[in-house]
Amino acid sequence: MSTLRNVAAKVLPQKYKDKLRHAVHPAQRLGIARMLGKGEPNVGLLSVVIPVYNVAQYVAECLTSVISQSYSNLQIIVVDDGSTDESMQIVAEFAKYDKRISIINLENGGNGRARNIGISAAKGEYLTFADSDDVVAHGAYSLMMATISQSHSDFVVGSYARIIGNKLQKTKASSHMHADKRVGICIDEFPDILDDVFFWNKVFRKSFWDTKVAPIPEGVLYEDQETTARAFIRATSFDVLEEVVYFWRQRSDGSSITQGKRSQKDLDDRMLVAHHVSSLLASESSQRVLHTWFARLLGSDLVPYYEQVPYTNDLYWSALHQGTKSLSKVIADNFDSVEHLNLRVDPHARVLLRFATAGMKVELEQVIVDRMESGRGFQIDVRDGLFYATPSYARVFPEYANSNSLQCDASLLQIDTKLAVTGWADNGDLMLSGYGFVRGLSDESVEVAVRVGIGAEDWQELRLKRTTDDHLDARVNDAFASHRSSTFTVRVPAAVLASVDDGMLRATVSLTVVGHTSDLAHALQVPTRSLMRYGSTPQVCDFAVLNDSEELSVDIDWGGGRPAFELYLATQQRRLVPVQITNLGENTVRYVFRLAEVVWGRTVYSPPPGAYTLRFHANAGSAATSKGRTLGVAEELSWKLPLEFQMTHCHVQAWRTRSGNLAVTLGAPLGIDERGKFWQRSLQHVFSSEPAELQEHFVFESFGGKSCTDSPKALSDELYSRNHDAIIYWSIDDFSVSYPDYARPLVRGTRKWFEKVSTAKYLINNNNFPFYFRKSIGQFYLQTWHGTPMKKIGLDAPTRYISPSYRQLMEREASYWDLLLAQNDFSREVLPQAFGYSGRVLTAGYPRNDTLASQVSNEKAREVRGLLGIREDQTAILYAPTWRDTAKNSGGVHQWVGHIDFDQAFRSLGEKTVFLMRGHHNVLGGRVSKFGDNVIDVSGYPEINDLILASDALVTDYSSIVFDYSLTGRNIYFLVTDINEYENDMRGLYLSHADLGLGGLFNNGSDLIKFLAKVVKSAQQINISGKKFTAYDDGSASVRVLESIAEINSG
Repeated sequence: MSTLRNVAAKVLPQKYKDKLRHAVHPAQRLGIARMLGKGEPNVGLLSVVIPVYNVAQYVAECLTSVISQSYSNLQIIVVDDGSTDESMQIVAEFAKYDKRISIINLENGGNGRARNIGISAAKGEYLTFADSDDVVAHGAYSLMMATISQSHSDFVVGSYARIIGNKLQKTKASSHMHADKRVGICIDEFPDILDDVFFWNKVFRKSFWDTKVAPIPEGVLYEDQETTARAFIRATSFDVLEEVVYFWRQRSDGSSITQGKRSQKDLDDRMLVAHHVSSLLASESSQRVLHTWFARLLGSDLVPYYEQVPYTNDLYWSALHQGTKSLSKVIADNFDSVEHLNLRVDPHARVLLRFATAGMKVELEQVIVDRMESGRGFQIDVRDGLFYATPSYARVFPEYANSNSLQCDASLLQIDTKLAVTGWADNGDLMLSGYGFVRGLSDESVEVAVRVGIGAEDWQELRLKRTTDDHLDARVNDAFASHRSSTFTVRVPAAVLASVDDGMLRATVSLTVVGHTSDLAHALQVPTRSLMRYGSTPQVCDFAVLNDSEELSVDIDWGGGRPAFELYLATQQRRLVPVQITNLGENTVRYVFRLAEVVWGRTVYSPPPGAYTLRFHANAGSAATSKGRTLGVAEELSWKLPLEFQMTHCHVQAWRTRSGNLAVTLGAPLGIDERGKFWQRSLQHVFSSEPAELQEHFVFESFGGKSCTDSPKALSDELYSRNHDAIIYWSIDDFSVSYPDYARPLVRGTRKWFEKVSTAKYLINNNNFPFYFRKSIGQFYLQTWHGTPMKKIGLDAPTRYISPSYRQLMEREASYWDLLLAQNDFSREVLPQAFGYSGRVLTAGYPRNDTLASQVSNEKAREVRGLLGIREDQTAILYAPTWRDTAKNSGGVHQWVGHIDFDQAFRSLGEKTVFLMRGHHNVLGGRVSKFGDNVIDVSGYPEINDLILASDALVTDYSSIVFDYSLTGRNIYFLVTDINEYENDMRGLYLSHADLGLGGLFNNGSDLIKFLAKVVKSAQQINISGKKFTAYDDGSASVRVLESIAEINSG
C-alpha cells in the first residue's frame, strides 16, 4: 500500500492528486490510516463530548482533529444544540464514515445543557470535551490517557494555545501554569492551576466526574469555571502536563461565546458564577486557594468588563457597580486583611475596582482612556525593600492611585530576559549576549546573573560583563523605564561545553531585586565550530546598508544551485526588487535594493514602513503560482543580528525570524532617543511644559500624517503661490509620504516635530493630532475636516463603536479649534454638533475641490489616466466604499469591505472597463494586495480628486466622496448591500440616499454589474444634482479660506 502510494505521488500530476484527495472524505482516509497504522495501547474507552451550534466554518477541522488522534478507542458524542446552518450536514458526513461518531439532536439550550446530555450518553471509563470551533492537538489523547492510567489520578490537564487567524500562540497564563510537569498533586500544592478553567484540555475519570464534579450549570455562560473549580478542590490528585493538547480559536469576527463581554447577559452570568465559585471555595478549600482565586478574579477576570463601560448603557454600569460591591463584601467576610490580598492584584485592576465599587463611573472611564493611550504598564519604585506602583494617571487621582496606596507583591513584577549565541572566542569559549530587566523599574535596582547547566544536575555561574545597547528601548517598548543598561555578555568556558552531549545548552538568567529572585530558563543550540556549509540550501550570508545612496545590500550564497529567477523584499501589500545584481563568485550574489522610488509620478524617499521578508522564486513558473520561498540566515550572520542602521530618510533593522529567515523592518528615521515608548513618552511632555514662544510658521497635516493631500494641501499650495517666503512645514508619518517640494518635512515622533508643532503660529489639519497634543497659547488652529458627512460621525455616532479615547480626543481637539471649515450649509449645522464645537464656522466650499472646477481639469484628467495606465478607449469606474466599524481583524486593524466580484465584472464588462479600487484611509493597513486583472488599487494614491477627474463613473456607499463627485456631472451608483444594518445598527445616516437625489441604488453587486453592462454599451446617463451640497465649490475656496485666516489674525 505504501509503495503504491509512493509511486502515485511521483507519477500522478498534481491536479489528479488534488482530485483524488478531494474525492475521498477525510473520515475515510483516516479510517484507512487507522486500520493500517500501529495504534496506541488501549487503556480504556474515552468518551469525547462535542456540543455544536452554528459552526459550519470550523466543525470539519475540529472533527478531523479528533478522529485522527493516535489513541483510537474513542466514543465521539456530537450534540447538536439546535444549529440552523450547515454544521450538522457536515457532522453527518463524518458520522457516515466513522462509526465512533454518534449524534444527539436538541433544540437550542446552551452549552451546559448540551454537554450534560452528551455526558449522560457517555459509556467510557474516561471523559473529555472539545468545542466544535477548536482543534485537538495531534497525539493529545494518547499523551493524557497514558499519563492518567499510570498516575491513577482523578484527572489530567494539558496546556493549550490560541488560534489567532493562521497563527498559533501560547498564552502567558498557560505558559506559567504548564511550565513544569506535575504528577499526583493536589490543589494546595499548586493553587495557580485554578486559572485553567476549561473543559477541553482535560481527561477525567468518569467515576470521579459523576461523584465529585457533575453537573455542569445550565443556562449560563462560564459554566466551566464552577465545574472545574469543583474538580480541582475535590480531587485526591491530578496531573499537570507541559505539552500543548488543545488549540482554542479566537474568532476574528468576534462571534465566539468567550468574546462577548459587552452584553448584559455576559456580565450578569460572570457575576453569578463569580459568587458561586467564591462560595464554593470559601466552604471547601484552604485560605491559600481562596486567596489565589480572588487575586485572579479581581486582577484579570473583571477587567474586561470595566473596559466595556464606555460603550454600554446605565443598566450595565449599575450591574457592574452592584456586583463589585457584593464581591467586595464577600472578600471582606473571608479575609482578616484585604490589603494582603491586594498586593497580588494588578494595580490598574485595584484602582478600577475602587471606582466601580464606589460608583465613580467618570473616574473609571478616565482610567480606561489612560490605559488605551499609555498602555497597561506602570512605573515601579522600590522603597524600604518594598515595591510600589505609580500608574500614569496617579497625578489625576492622587487619593486613589498614589504610589503609597499601590504596594505590590514581587509576583506582579514583569520580568523580561533574553539570551542568544553571538559566536566563538579564539580560545574555544562560546560567546553569549542578552538582557534582563523588570518592566517599569530602573535597571539600577536589578542584579543579573547567568548560570549554565553542567551535566544533568549541576550549575555554574558565569562571569557577566554589563554593556549598553542604545537600540534596546525601541525593541522592548517599556513606556515607564529605559533599559539601555540592562544588556550583558558572558562566555561559556570550553570545559563547560564539553559536558553538553545533546547539543543544547541549559542556561538560566536570574534577576534579583531587593532580595527577590526570579529565574528564567533558556535552552540554546550550541553551534558547530566550523562554518563550512553543508548541503545546497541557499542562505543569506551578509547584510549591509549603503548610507550615501540609501540602499540595502544583501549577499546570498546559493549553495551550488542556480540563482533565483526573481528575488524581492515583500510585505503583504508591497514588493521591493533589486536595482543591481552582482556576481561575487563562489555561488554568492549581491542584491542591492534602493529605498527611494517614484510612486504615482512622485518621488518618495522610503518604502512604506513594515517588516519585509526576503523571498525568491526559483523559476518563472513558481513566480506565477506562489508567493515565494523565504531565505534562511547563515549562522555567522545570525550571531550579529539584529542589525540597526540609521539613514537620513529611513531606519533599518535586519533581523532573524523565529523560523530562521531574514526580515528587514523599515520605519521612520527616529533617533535612538526618539524611538520606542519610553522616549516618546518623554517627548510628549513638551506639550505640557512652559508656554511656547511662537514662530510665524505654518504646520499642515492630513489624515494623521499618512499623506499630504486634501484641503490642507490645496491651502498649502495657495499659500506658497502667494508668498514664496512663507515657512511651511508638513507633518508626515515617514518618508514614504510624498510632500511638496517647497515644504519642510516634519516626521511625526521626532524631537523636531514636537518642537515645531508646539511653536508654530498656524496649525491646519483635516483630522486630529495625536492624543497627547496640547495647543499652545496664541496658536491658531484651522480644522478643515475631510468631507460632508453622510454617515454619522463624532458624538453622533453610536457609542458602542467609538472608543472613549477617540471621543475624548475629539472633544479636546474641538476645544482647540479657532475656525472650522464647512463645505456647505448642511455641514455648517452638522459638524459643530457632531464635535461639540461652539466656535467660529466658515462656510466657503472645500479647497480640495478647486481643481475640480478648474479650467485645466480635462488636461489633468488625461495626465492622471496616463499615469495609471488607463487607455483612451477604456471606461474607468472609481470604486470608493467607506469603512465599517465592525470589520476588524484580530489585531484591531480595519479591513477592506467590498461587494463587487471583479471577476464577474470582467466577464460582463470586458477589458475596456477598468475599476479604480480606492480604500478608505482607515483601511490602508488591512486591504488585500490584489483584486483582479481589471482592477487598479489606487488606495495609496495621494490625491482623491485626481482620481475623480480620471474616472468616468463612481460606485460608493456611504462615503462623502459622493458630494465632491457630483461636481463632475458624471454617473454615480450606490452599492449598499448592508444598508439596513448600516443605517439602523451600525453607524446611522444623516442623509438617506433618497435625500441626496444622486445616482442609482443597488442592493447587490451582481445587479450593479448587469446595469453597468447596459450603461457602458448605451452611454446611458443617470440624472444627478448636487448643487445643494456644492454651491460654494466654485474654484476659489482656497482663496476665501486664506483671506479669512488673515482677517481673523490681523487684530
